[in-house]
Amino acid sequence: MTATRSPPIVAMHLHRTKTYSVIVASVAALFLCAHSPLVSAQAVQAPSSSPAHRRDDPACAGTSTLAMRVDAIEKAAAQGDRVAQHDLGVLYWCGEGLEGNFSRAATWYEKAAQQGYAPSQFNIAQMYLHGYGVQRNDEMGAYWLRQAADQGVAVAQSELGNLYFLGIGVNEDQAQAAAWLRKAAIQGDENAQTRLGLMLKNGFGVPRNLIAAYAWLEIAEKTHPASAVGELGYKPHLSGEALKTAETIAARWKAGDSVPEDSPSPTDTK
Repeated sequence: MTATRSPPIVAMHLHRTKTYSVIVASVAALFLCAHSPLVSAQAVQAPSSSPAHRRDDPACAGTSTLAMRVDAIEKAAAQGDRVAQHDLGVLYWCGEGLEGNFSRAATWYEKAAQQGYAPSQFNIAQMYLHGYGVQRNDEMGAYWLRQAADQGVAVAQSELGNLYFLGIGVNEDQAQAAAWLRKAAIQGDENAQTRLGLMLKNGFGVPRNLIAAYAWLEIAEKTHPASAVGELGYKPHLSGEALKTAETIAARWKAGDSVPEDSPSPTDTK
């Protein structure tokens, strides 16, 4: 699922050579335009940039049923139940059963996040990164993304890879970007598969590997019907045995599989 990041961030790499900067800027544009959504306990949720449209968000699908239990949820949240705290954050976010309030949503998400609840860790990360209900703080956003990513949340791993690539909230580190994107790509995250493919194609953070690049981009295109990979011409030009190998890898891939020699694993540095 793809949503536009707001507010936008312009990534500039003025210390690079001109040619390299153009390539980086092109890849960075992809990293910026496909921004990850908020997640509920059950599914991915997409944030709106305007409170007036919250009830139309996929984020709020099904919350009318949740709102019917608002009294019980509030009581459980006050008693420290982390799932109830998360659900209360969702209700405040959506303005369902309660008056919409981003600040209160952030408060309850953070309470649940502090108890190790991964969906809330991802949600509060997004709120810090966007400045929803809290003062924007990229470092805090990156911190909470790392907590969710360490618990195996694919969308958090993908988003953390983006932050490392762009140097948002963390020191720019393309090797770490590729490593986190690989983790998410293996779990089937389309954005991570596409971005990792482009990094492999251009040799950013990993040795250049056109076969692995083609394979990941082919996987993203074939397993996600709405993918624009083919239309945008991202895949490297291959022919002969190289093309056959890449297509075979992609055809045999299923969620949980890696593509040989695509990138290293993340370091243990927090």
